[in-house]
Amino acid sequence: MKKIMISIVIFIMIFSIVGCTATKSEEIDLNSDDKTNNKTVDVNDDSTKVKTVDVNITVPAGSTALSMVKLIKDGVDIEGYNVNIEVIKATDLLASKVLSGESDMVLLPTNLAAKLYNKGVDYSLKSVNVWGSLFLVSAEQLTSIKDLEGKTITMIGKGLTPDILMKYILKENNVKDVEFNYVSGGSELAPLFLSGKSKISIMPEPVLSIILSKKPNTKIVLDFQKEWKSISGGDSSYPQAGIFVKNSFTSSNKEFVEKFMQKYRDASEWVNTNKEEAGIYYESLDLGLPAKVIEESIERSNIHFETALEAKDDLNKYYNVLFDNSKDSIGGKVPSEDFYGN
Repeated sequence: MKKIMISIVIFIMIFSIVGCTATKSEEIDLNSDDKTNNKTVDVNDDSTKVKTVDVNITVPAGSTALSMVKLIKDGVDIEGYNVNIEVIKATDLLASKVLSGESDMVLLPTNLAAKLYNKGVDYSLKSVNVWGSLFLVSAEQLTSIKDLEGKTITMIGKGLTPDILMKYILKENNVKDVEFNYVSGGSELAPLFLSGKSKISIMPEPVLSIILSKKPNTKIVLDFQKEWKSISGGDSSYPQAGIFVKNSFTSSNKEFVEKFMQKYRDASEWVNTNKEEAGIYYESLDLGLPAKVIEESIERSNIHFETALEAKDDLNKYYNVLFDNSKDSIGGKVPSEDFYGN
């Protein structure tokens, strides 16, 4: 019996020793400096910060800015990018924004895009957003284009798109003996017409809507867009303005460019389905035009998004007409294939 008791005591002592050893081996030292269990992050380390890329976009006032007004007002929310959209009234600054490389994207007339491309700038046309917004108006009772014979037409700049298209349309309709009065800027057109100093004038939107609101008996003699379709035999108007993007920027930011173009497509179509709100948005930009005028102008502004590749045939047709009538307006030649950004 005594031997049995001794054996039990020894067994209990051995079990206690083993149990204590196991418990100690499973303990975790919370103060351990073992780097495999503890990682230190330096919050000031630049490698851990989210970096943003600044994107500079330039847009001229008018129907071009109207096509992008939702993005201008609401902003462009694409992670990792800070998008700055500058709206300018002086369209003569557009070329310098491209030539200097200051702007990553510029919304401009498609003939100017071709002209700059032919000068060797590192940009491509990515989209067409405005499909013509020019109209010939008269304070006189003209019933057809034939009635323009012996008349004087007031318009902006000799050799610019309105001048080239007007002469092309007159030639195609065999209308001769027409005089032209050129003014230096679009801001002169409305005052001259409203004061009676010019009787017949080429007006772009939204200037036309201002004229109609102040002089409602004004007659729209010619819709350039319908006339273009009639002469060309196509369903599309002429591709007046689009977005020109720096190639080096596209190469480094392909995903951003794709996302931005989709947002711009949506924003362009939003204008057509939300005319009243688009007018309010535009007025808030303080460009001197009231919301109601902008709202009235949208139907005639022909805002519609197509990629440059989608619009390629229309662009080529347009450039060939410009080349035949004024080579200098597109830089002396029709742009080559790599002009059309993909």
